[in-house]
Amino acid sequence: MPSTNPIAKRPAKKAKKRGLGPLLDREWWPLEVAIVWVATGDVELCTLAFQLVVERRSNPASKFPSLAMWLMTYEGRATLYEAAPGAIYRKRIRGDWKPGDRASVHPLDSAIAETATILRAHLRGRRGRARDTRRLARGKNDDGQVSWIPTRAWSNPALVDHRKRGMILGAGGPQDAGWSEIDVLSEPFKVLGADRGRQTIAQRQDLLAVAKKNNERVRAKLAKRDELAGRVVKKPRGRPKGSTNVRH
Repeated sequence: MPSTNPIAKRPAKKAKKRGLGPLLDREWWPLEVAIVWVATGDVELCTLAFQLVVERRSNPASKFPSLAMWLMTYEGRATLYEAAPGAIYRKRIRGDWKPGDRASVHPLDSAIAETATILRAHLRGRRGRARDTRRLARGKNDDGQVSWIPTRAWSNPALVDHRKRGMILGAGGPQDAGWSEIDVLSEPFKVLGADRGRQTIAQRQDLLAVAKKNNERVRAKLAKRDELAGRVVKKPRGRPKGSTNVRH
């Protein structure tokens, strides 16, 4: 006769939610990180930007590269390894822009404008009510006190990319008025998601076949550059075919 006693079952394990990392999973992001996220959608690049901001705020007397200088360094490195020119940026952000194009709007400027648009918008709560947009950003004012940044400050933002203080938002009054060390709520920016149109640095596979194919593509790209520049293309040198280490 089968037993009528209930059998205790183990609760099913919930699937572990994959986050963006210990830094990007935080509720508040520095403004610089939000701008880089809007521009690139690259998890690892945004993590590096977060670390740069933390280091700058820990050493206020030291000079660090501005956000534009820092981002252009990675922009230059990406031109060698990306299949499409300027693919380090999101496709909708870069548009028709290509590296070295001064006639078109730079993706960083487009990302700053879109970041300001996001910070002007309303967030809907769980019950559908609009939240106060003044709670989307905070920063240090001229007195060194942390205060909420009003919505009107993002209508026509006067942002200064400072090497010591980071991004400074002007208040529209005196030249020295405004906020620095600005933090923004990460929730409206995470909605954009990572850039899935290409493999980011963090998503790159470490397969031997993929790495070999990528190295061949980069080698061919460099050879084409040398040929267009009139330089002699060097052939890869190695051990002759059929040679061994056995002495005869």
